[in-house]
Amino acid sequence: MTDIIDNTSGSVPTSPFPHSPLSFTAADLDTIAHLSGVELNDVARTTQRLARQAEARTALLAYRIGQSIADDMLVVTATRPHTHHAVDKAAIAEISLQLGISRSLARRYAILGAHLTDLPHTTLAFLDGHIRLSRIEIVADQLSILDPSLRAQAEPLALELARRTSADSTLRDQLTELVIALDPDAAAHARREFANRNQNIHIRPDTHGHVTLDGCLPAEQGLHLATRISTLITERLCSDEPRTPGRRRVAALADIQGLPGAHLTCHCGSTDCPATPHDGQTDCDTAPFDDTAPFNEPDTGEADAAVAADSATRDEHNAKEPTAEPAQQPALEVLIDPAGVAVPRLVGHGVIDPAHAAELAAGVIARPIAFPDLTALINTTGQPSLAVNLTTPGLNLAAMASNLASWGLTRQFRTVDRSQRARRISGPTAVGAEISNTRVAS
Repeated sequence: MTDIIDNTSGSVPTSPFPHSPLSFTAADLDTIAHLSGVELNDVARTTQRLARQAEARTALLAYRIGQSIADDMLVVTATRPHTHHAVDKAAIAEISLQLGISRSLARRYAILGAHLTDLPHTTLAFLDGHIRLSRIEIVADQLSILDPSLRAQAEPLALELARRTSADSTLRDQLTELVIALDPDAAAHARREFANRNQNIHIRPDTHGHVTLDGCLPAEQGLHLATRISTLITERLCSDEPRTPGRRRVAALADIQGLPGAHLTCHCGSTDCPATPHDGQTDCDTAPFDDTAPFNEPDTGEADAAVAADSATRDEHNAKEPTAEPAQQPALEVLIDPAGVAVPRLVGHGVIDPAHAAELAAGVIARPIAFPDLTALINTTGQPSLAVNLTTPGLNLAAMASNLASWGLTRQFRTVDRSQRARRISGPTAVGAEISNTRVAS
């Protein structure tokens, strides 16, 4: 805290930064307006770090608030059924009330605080303010899967990855790969526990006659749906389709759902639309009129019978003709290393644990593909070749081939006694239970 508050003069400073142009008063509005160049960037970064330091302390204080409520409730209601669920709700509610924040943010703080009790280096990095909250949460969540001995070995590396400039999704994929490489059994267990807690689909009323749809699905199911939607749009709509990309996807989903009357067709309005099938048949209502036929011939009924027969034939033909469906969707692809060294990857998603890869490969939704020669993707300096497209999701082959070596990790960590891994921490099923368990252990 010495870099935040300097009180050597014996008086309370007006600014958390002794040499900052900001006074943290209303006068800062004019000061900020006149900052420019390097000074503007420096002050912004310093202020951002201060905000992160304050948020770190707020999160830890929030955890302590929830912990105190959990202690009080467990003393009073320890013998009652569903105690931990009630403790969970009470702890979250108290944090939300005391700090004036949403319950979702209160829960994030409580879960993070519980995880950080076993991650001393991550806690210090969080307090330091150089790593933002979302990345600290990713580190804590991923490392909580490992047993204490492996966690201690992996924590410094995880923090180094968190400090690098990368997207949160990239960091999550890297840490998932690290956890799977160190303990694939723990990763598979965490995946099953996550599915039990989070798999669901929510359809909530929205405004203006809409609903909001969100859900947590297995990766292969989400990829399959995304591919079906994309394929349907490509086959049924042309480049002049006036609807926005979002509305196209919604219309495609309605078609896939089998919503009555929701057949995806192009709205470009062109008679030459390449995505619209054309029928060469002439409709009876628009057939040319034969004005040479005499009007005084008796009506024998043959013409009406012929029209009825033709109509019945056409209706039968239309009924038998199936609706055009998108081409057969290719199976998903799972990249598997026959040597068992590289972590499997689901193309389009990222790394998955070996048990998950085996399940997909044994089914019909995905086909296994052996990794190509990874040594060909590494240049003489040991770095990924420039020819490798490292931005393609799920295909970072060269980087993955050298990850374990560059991280300084070997498979010797897998020799840790498996009996020590009986207790998996894949995220608290109840915040109150996790808080109380942490309290008892300490």
